[in-house]
Amino acid sequence: MRIFRISSVLLFAVLFVMPILAQDEPVSEPQRTVANQQPQVNMLRQLGLSREQIQRLQQINRTRKPLMDVAQEKLRNANRSLDEAIYADEVSIGAG
Repeated sequence: MRIFRISSVLLFAVLFVMPILAQDEPVSEPQRTVANQQPQVNMLRQLGLSREQIQRLQQINRTRKPLMDVAQEKLRNANRSLDEAIYADEVSIGAG
């Protein structure tokens, strides 16, 4: 039984962790922003937005980015906690 559990953990590592590690280096944030900005501007121009409207939308996006980053981090932490609770060896029942 113990060998099966160890084998399962190793299989998990190979199947799920190794592809993540094999990915290319992530693009740095400034490069990602510049790379994504041009198609977004073209899309906004296709909508018929003026230059001022496009600049205003870009300003709004820049101001909300820190809030979105915090929200995404909270979501990742909540998902991690949920995974830990689901896959915990022991079951604990909270008071309530």
